Amino acid sequence: MTSIEICSSHLGCDANVCPLDSSINDRTYIKGEKICRKILDYMEGRDTGFNDRILETEAIWQKKYGQGNLERRLEGRQHIRKVFEKVVPEVLLNRVA
Repeated sequence: MTSIEICSSHLGCDANVCPLDSSINDRTYIKGEKICRKILDYMEGRDTGFNDRILETEAIWQKKYGQGNLERRLEGRQHIRKVFEKVVPEVLLNRVA
């Protein structure tokens, strides 16, 4: 089994640039395409199970994705989390009442 197949996001992943892909240098990123979830988790300081490989390939994926694209995606993730933190408890409280 390859390291890509071990990734929990592998089957549903649409990211073309993957830090676990041995051919990462041959991959391209076009603005608007998916960004690897594991890279975003890593950038948020989470343990992905692949942090060593992500760090090892960081210069490659940073260059391919571009800092601005990564920052926008992280901001979007953080915004969605804030919305869910507000909405989910309210929905759960309304179900109980």
